[in-house]
Amino acid sequence: MGIFGWSYPPGAENDPYAPYNQDWEEDEGDDEKDEGLVHDVWDLLREVEGIERSDETVERAHQIIARRLFKSTDCGISFWTDGKTVSVGGYCEGWDGECQHIPLQYPFPIDKFWEACDQADVDGCAAWGEAL
Repeated sequence: MGIFGWSYPPGAENDPYAPYNQDWEEDEGDDEKDEGLVHDVWDLLREVEGIERSDETVERAHQIIARRLFKSTDCGISFWTDGKTVSVGGYCEGWDGECQHIPLQYPFPIDKFWEACDQADVDGCAAWGEAL
């Protein structure tokens, strides 16, 4: 019996064809095709805030992302999510109008997300110009 409380069946210890003696090869192609895609809030948190998944709840991760996006843009942008889709939109304090929301459904390319954020910020700044 092995140190972990189990042992090989008789004669299988040196059997190179036994599944527990096989070296499994990772499929390296999956990593390349998924590179740059955001699959969930944790991927988005890593891209926006630069931190890996932590002990934060999903709701707290959404708050962290929303705050970073609002603070890091010229006019501020709003961030919403329902778990399957994220949406960003321009923000203009004191304006009664509404900026267009730009939705992205998981998984999406991170480049599309940043383009949507840039467009939302442009929309918010344009609304600010109109409000003056």
